[in-house]
Amino acid sequence: MRIIMLATQNNLIKNINYYQFKNFLECGALACFNNRNLDLGFGSSKIEENRKEFLSTLGINHKDLVCCQQPHGGKVAIVEESDKGKGAYSFAKAIAECDALVTNCKNIPLAVLTADCLPLFLFARKKSVSAIIHAGWRGIKENILENTVFLMRDKFGVYPQDLLVGLGPAIRGCCYEVKEEFKDYFPGEVLERNGRLYLDLIGINLGKLLNIGVIKENIFDSGFCTACLNEKFFSFRKEGPAAGRLMSVIMLR
Repeated sequence: MRIIMLATQNNLIKNINYYQFKNFLECGALACFNNRNLDLGFGSSKIEENRKEFLSTLGINHKDLVCCQQPHGGKVAIVEESDKGKGAYSFAKAIAECDALVTNCKNIPLAVLTADCLPLFLFARKKSVSAIIHAGWRGIKENILENTVFLMRDKFGVYPQDLLVGLGPAIRGCCYEVKEEFKDYFPGEVLERNGRLYLDLIGINLGKLLNIGVIKENIFDSGFCTACLNEKFFSFRKEGPAAGRLMSVIMLR
């Protein structure tokens, strides 16, 4: 079992509707996620109203929002100025076939939606490049994190040791019960307690980040478990198909 201690909630700025990573803000990027006060998913009956409320509070033009369709795979897309507004309100218009977005353009908010999966925020201050990742177990298995980091390196000259990384709210090893086949998917990563098996999405991604050269001191974990804290965050495991969606958004200033 991997044990890595990270800075947690003391790095978060809290608002009535969201949390923001303080160190990202100090370095020139906005990185935040909302709580369950607002359902920001494509299935929300108040999608435009809720997204406008959330983003305008952060000084973001909600019409510029870029989302991806999140098929739970390993593909990454580069976002350019011409992509502004893709997925702002419509799933059909969101960027297809990818679970991560990367840009070097300022004032383009990149977002992923979650209700237990792990959102990962990446920011390279020296090169002014940001990325947002939707990391569920399938995407992790398909190397969505490595694919994003290596694309940032190959396309923009960003090296892992220069990255600032934030880990948002997700279901954690305390609550994420899985089946026997996960031992094959993630050898050595499945935890066993009282005859039950659990997967630690946070621990797996931390190990991956460190293995590819991200500096431990540059990784910040929100520390929130969506299942434990279902009163604060949406959780598909707790609520089923009726669960709303949290939005994690990053934007270069």
